[in-house]
Amino acid sequence: MIGKATALFLEEDGGFPDDKIFNTLLPIARELDHTVFHDPAKGINANYDQFMTDVIHMRHQLKKQLSRYLDPQNNSIFAESVLICALAPANYEYAVAVFAILALGGTVVPLQTITTPKLLLHHLRRSPVKYILTGSDFHEQASEYQAFCSQNFLPAIDVQPISVMNSCPEGLWSLPHLNILKGLTIPESRAGIVFFSSGSTGTPKGVIHSRALLCNRPRLSPDDGWLFHRPASWMGGSMPVPLIVLGGARAEIIDPAAPAQEYWERLRTDKITTIMSNVVLWDKLARHYKTHLRNHPDRDEYLAGIRNLRNPIISASVPTPSLLKFYREEIQKPLNIVYGSTEAGKAVIGMSAEEDKKLIEHRGIGRPLYPNHPVKLSDGDSGELLIGGMETFMGYLNDDVGGKAIVDKEGFLHTGDICHKTGEYLFFDGRVSADFLKAPGGPVPLCQLEEIIQKFKYFEEAYVIPVEDKVFGSRVGVIARPFAEAINIERLRNDLISMVPPHMLPTAFRSLDPDEVIPLTYTDKIAKMDIMKQFFSYDAEGKLPSAVEVIDIEV
Repeated sequence: MIGKATALFLEEDGGFPDDKIFNTLLPIARELDHTVFHDPAKGINANYDQFMTDVIHMRHQLKKQLSRYLDPQNNSIFAESVLICALAPANYEYAVAVFAILALGGTVVPLQTITTPKLLLHHLRRSPVKYILTGSDFHEQASEYQAFCSQNFLPAIDVQPISVMNSCPEGLWSLPHLNILKGLTIPESRAGIVFFSSGSTGTPKGVIHSRALLCNRPRLSPDDGWLFHRPASWMGGSMPVPLIVLGGARAEIIDPAAPAQEYWERLRTDKITTIMSNVVLWDKLARHYKTHLRNHPDRDEYLAGIRNLRNPIISASVPTPSLLKFYREEIQKPLNIVYGSTEAGKAVIGMSAEEDKKLIEHRGIGRPLYPNHPVKLSDGDSGELLIGGMETFMGYLNDDVGGKAIVDKEGFLHTGDICHKTGEYLFFDGRVSADFLKAPGGPVPLCQLEEIIQKFKYFEEAYVIPVEDKVFGSRVGVIARPFAEAINIERLRNDLISMVPPHMLPTAFRSLDPDEVIPLTYTDKIAKMDIMKQFFSYDAEGKLPSAVEVIDIEV
């Protein structure tokens, strides 16, 4: 009988936990019948019946393999939170793994798909369980982890493929054990998921959130199509999974590395209504439009597709004024800006596309979005941004102090971001650790200088970098990609001289060739530390690369 295994697994494993996550999932899965995960590249069109079938199968396999960690009083869930890694992008396989782990009271640890064996063992060094669920494209990588451990006489890592597209039984919802098992409770305070920070200023940190973060998800429209394209290990890639599954919408999945034309073709279908992405994707789409679609015979179809977006969101880093202007004026689909925190687990500050464009174009990030996430600045109208309402934040992976050292006595998180405020609106001035340089003559706010330089029409992109200096410690560096004409450091300094104090003028400049690529973090943020190493490293003789133009620092 088709789907017989599903009934047998349910009979053996029983119903699902009596908590807010599964008390939301089961009714909505029983009610709705539309495609909830659409992945053309893998040929997946999975509705809720298929999703629940696959979760049942995956839960059974997990429970069988990790039975020694089950609660002896109730063998339906783990006795305590167990870290279970998922090596997959934010796609259907990952979603199945997430809810199978949560059904057993485990903690989801979505790995970066570029995680090295050493970094993996670093993440799991204090976990008694070393278990990875792998997506179909990562079995070889998981085998490399196992081989590394064996060759170096390290604790073994167990690997289990994520099981999907199992035979779905007819009359799934008539099966006797597909229900909520009353009395089988999992505290909302138990660890539920780990997100990794971007690593833009150092090694990514694993940020632990309780299950409460995944509860009380809003109901969405069944015709909402959310683009899934970001890494699952990052909050912005992982959180849409419970949002979609528990909200009743649809995930439109695409390979993050897909060419821009493929993204535009997906937009052209009118099936995507929400894109929550970073500057890199929105810039990628803009560049492709300008060079390939602006004069295309089907241009209006592509424009209709992107204008069909109900919620175009740009996040993770502050966009350039020119990019915002392009979407507002040429595409006629203004972008909404949001500022989120991995520790907060969501976007907490935002600004709609309809608000004052002057605010947006001067590094405005918006105003607080939620009463339960108040924000304040350390010095009143300026200073470090602090975020309240950190109830689901439990600390950092392998951190003995639980990360509480970065939360003040009033429960506000120290973000490390410097902002100022005008009225109710906040403006981003930079990261304490990376965006302020001590130069002879005074401090240099790198973001402020970068904002000015990015407005110069001869640059396609430009970034201000702190460059090591053997005498003064650091100097102001700029790396930029000119549109056409050659730009040198003298031209740049002359154009800046009336705009900034002398100590803020660049003294190192690197022009990018058309085929050179700016390094990014795995979350597509500009990796300034990697830029320094790749383009501004000193050789054995203490000299910068010949492609870097240098001017003596004036004291």
